Amino acid sequence: MKITPEQLAKYFHDEYERMAPAFSYETRRETSVPWENLLPSNKSLMTAVATSVLLHFFPEKISIPIGGSDEQH
Repeated sequence: MKITPEQLAKYFHDEYERMAPAFSYETRRETSVPWENLLPSNKSLMTAVATSVLLHFFPEKISIPIGGSDEQH
């Protein structure tokens, strides 16, 4: 299975928000937003981190679309 950096970033974001309460952590309401509503700069940062992780651990699994982001939602 191939994964794009944006797919990993979105999954990480969604799982972090979902699991935070189980670890007695509450995200601030003003910063707790769905992936689709994140500021573009935040999405870019998270996608860049996901790219780095994928290239480091799974270079054969990474799929980087032309343009650098996954526009399919």
